[in-house]
Amino acid sequence: MNNTFFQMSGVLMSHLPKFRKLCQQRGGLWPVLGLVLTSLTLGPVAPAMAQAQTGAQTGAQTGAQVEATDSDAKPASISGQPSGTYALDPKHATLVWRVFHLGLSRYTARFNRLEAILVWDDGDVTKARVNAVIDPASVDTGYPDAATRDFDKELATEGKYFNAKKYPFIRFQSTAIEKTGDKTGRMTGDLQFRGVSKPVTFEVTFNGGIRNILTQKQNLGFSARATIRRSEWGMDALLPYVADEVEILIEAEFEKQ
Repeated sequence: MNNTFFQMSGVLMSHLPKFRKLCQQRGGLWPVLGLVLTSLTLGPVAPAMAQAQTGAQTGAQTGAQVEATDSDAKPASISGQPSGTYALDPKHATLVWRVFHLGLSRYTARFNRLEAILVWDDGDVTKARVNAVIDPASVDTGYPDAATRDFDKELATEGKYFNAKKYPFIRFQSTAIEKTGDKTGRMTGDLQFRGVSKPVTFEVTFNGGIRNILTQKQNLGFSARATIRRSEWGMDALLPYVADEVEILIEAEFEKQ
């Protein structure tokens, strides 16, 4: 209702100068009519606009307070998280990869199907272990004209790319975890991809741990980042137009089993 009111009032106000000028030109009682209409139009608009502005300012202040509260919140300590086996929650996990295209922008895509198991040791986090499996056929580039060209299928199946028909899984198995800070670490493991297995190191941040009020299960959250050279796994198509270095970005929540 308020939006409609402001729109109608705005239309009237945009025509008021012309109407008042016409009233003054015609003389008689017309100038008086022009002043009356002006007061009737501006009268309800001014306080309403002032009220709306006050509400907007209050909302902005409240939003700023909420944002400050959220940013000031301290995530749970990495110590004290229950030991045991955790499974990746696929509804709250993303694996994104980025690669420079022509040196102009980072072409960005993701895998939609992945599974992972985390074995957590609260007594010594360096003893934690991670095993992950990714379906390369689930690659998702968001290609804008899939009806004329199924670029995701090309990447997934063609031999010069992921070659998912021959290599249906991408696997990662951690071999060592080093603690680098209160909530940070470095995880090294073997990445098996296109029939080649090579070590990869992820920089990992522990984001927090909570007991999910809906499932009543403990959840742990992590962010991880690594950079690989795809040519080391035999994927050298389109070099150097598409860069060799590929950045891998992971956001993951794990649920205690």
